[in-house]
Amino acid sequence: MRADPLLVCQQDVQDKNNCYNKAIDATLKTHGLSAAFDLLAEAYNADPGYLATCHAETHELGKEAYKEFHATGRVELSDKTSYCGYGFYHGFMEELIYENNNFDEARAFCSYAGTVVPNPPGYAEGACYHGVGHGVTDGTDPRVWGDAQKIAAPGLALCKEVAGGNTDHAYRCASGVFNAVALMYRDAKYQLTIGGEPFSLCGSPNFTTTEKDACYDQMNTLATFAANYHFGKAIAFTEEISDPHYRELAVRGVAGTYFSTARGRKMIVSPKEVSGVCSALTHDADACITGVVVGIQEFGTPGAEYTDMLLLCGSPDIQASLLPACYSTLLSATKQFYGSVGLREVCTSVPDRYKQNLCV
Repeated sequence: MRADPLLVCQQDVQDKNNCYNKAIDATLKTHGLSAAFDLLAEAYNADPGYLATCHAETHELGKEAYKEFHATGRVELSDKTSYCGYGFYHGFMEELIYENNNFDEARAFCSYAGTVVPNPPGYAEGACYHGVGHGVTDGTDPRVWGDAQKIAAPGLALCKEVAGGNTDHAYRCASGVFNAVALMYRDAKYQLTIGGEPFSLCGSPNFTTTEKDACYDQMNTLATFAANYHFGKAIAFTEEISDPHYRELAVRGVAGTYFSTARGRKMIVSPKEVSGVCSALTHDADACITGVVVGIQEFGTPGAEYTDMLLLCGSPDIQASLLPACYSTLLSATKQFYGSVGLREVCTSVPDRYKQNLCV
């Protein structure tokens, strides 16, 4: 019965994605959060172009879920809340911060998410803290627009407070801050200019090591935007980073946007392009292919992301030198997200020489 709205949307050639979103919102009201995520997954499977919108729609699901949590202290969570890049938690925290700016409640929900959705360990709770940083920064005082450091500063300060000394939580929260800042460059109202170097902000001496790590990872969307969504040109920006640790983080981060950018813009996901760009890197080829695979796990087919990862690693267009890292990341991600059952299924498609000790 839930497929009927999708059939209607297939005929809505002017704005299919908006039609999908309305159907998902209606399902949320009548059948609950789990059913809404099921329909979202069906929309994605029916039309891969929906990837361009599904992350934003999960934000909306998160905002609605916050209202229930605020009223009752509970909300229906499952592994489905990871769909489309964990946007659910971003929206949830944006709404919480907008409504009451209560960081005790934020910490309580993040802990609750980690308990209710314990696998993979730390992912749901980490995505929640990422949402805290994102939500705080989205509400930045307009008087500091035009200065990326000043925009980031209040969020980073609050991240230290809400993390309570937990380094991982501080990192995930800071990643939300820098993700929000990176996206602001696309909107003229924030008065930010790239200046030809999308990672220049990250070198600021005002940032801690944890904050720099988060920045070099999360400026990936800015690099992709500055390169006009050209994968090779976006990766080329990382070559200006002299520190090998930060360069590797940046390469992995930029590569992580490849799948979602291609699918969201209705472009062909090209293993040949991935292989050509990654293998051309002198020092960070493995980081590059690893980033692409991780990006597929984050934005691939909901509930079956491993199928998209297998298509990449199993392509004859992927150079042999990249295959160990490709399959290793695929197997590790599958074990984390799908456990032993999913791993056994994937292992049947992995060549013996790349199974390592994970396929037993």
